[in-house]
Amino acid sequence: MFRSFDSSLQRRPGHSVRRSPAWLLLMLLLTQHLLINSPSVNAQDAEKADDKKPKIPAPETQKLTTKDGVLLHCRFYPSTRKKDAVPIMLIHGWEEQGKQYYALALELQKRGHAIIVPDLRGHGLSTKRKTPQGLATIRRDRMNKQDLLAMVLDLEACKSFLRKQNNEGLLNLEQLCLVGSDLGALVALEWAVRDWNAPRLPTLKQGQDVKALVLVSPPQSFKGLTAQTAFVHPQVNKLSTLIISGKENTRVFSDARRIENRLEKARGKVPKSLGKTLYHYGCKTDKQGADLFTKGIEPDPLTLISNFVRVRLEKRKANFPWTDRTNPFNESN
Repeated sequence: MFRSFDSSLQRRPGHSVRRSPAWLLLMLLLTQHLLINSPSVNAQDAEKADDKKPKIPAPETQKLTTKDGVLLHCRFYPSTRKKDAVPIMLIHGWEEQGKQYYALALELQKRGHAIIVPDLRGHGLSTKRKTPQGLATIRRDRMNKQDLLAMVLDLEACKSFLRKQNNEGLLNLEQLCLVGSDLGALVALEWAVRDWNAPRLPTLKQGQDVKALVLVSPPQSFKGLTAQTAFVHPQVNKLSTLIISGKENTRVFSDARRIENRLEKARGKVPKSLGKTLYHYGCKTDKQGADLFTKGIEPDPLTLISNFVRVRLEKRKANFPWTDRTNPFNESN
């Protein structure tokens, strides 16, 4: 208001304006009157407008049990968008834990998504397994390739939880996105293959839910685990995929580039109707994994993931309609 008011008094060239004290007093009183009676929204109106917006639900701690008895600790961030909510699994890396990704989960939740963040077996608070003899401790330092492959059961338990949320109309499982970091990227790729290999029953769709992948600092291999099965899978190697790594760490960036090249070669020519499906961004840092999600890194990984989900899932939601996924025989399976 003051800017437009002052601009109306700009002096034209060669023209002077005389201002009497009475005139200045009159203008001061007029300005005060306009400010008091301004039609702008007052604080109470702003509070009422905020009250109409859906409140972001508080995160929930979930205790899940895998098919092989691991007590899995997870945190779930519900969405307010119900059947329009994109579900996202955040899968941490080796010697990391879910809580390192809670800030990222919260930012994605603010954008309308439903997020689940597990502690993978042997990490964080997921270190116990039920056995016939009682609870046993999972020793991370003794884990081998087979133990890492068993982490797909951790993701399967998370999906079972998300399926129940889907059946309550709280998210759309058909738009499932996996965000895997470091080792978590390889686990995500391995489980995506299993998800797409799940048999489809006449009355129940069991798999083929993973529609997008985000691979953060993905290694070519870890303790013998590789992405080879994903490279040769005819559906998984064509999924919408975003790869993010810190390009100032040449080893990690080279691994990410090789994975990009393998996926690009495997998927071949993509129909124009699908648009761009494979992205790789090297950030200006040597940080990797959870450390990539700190302030000041360019391009910003959070923005990259958010835009990727919006373009490849939200804008294409007509291709992924919500369906009831209730198992008519046993809901727990």
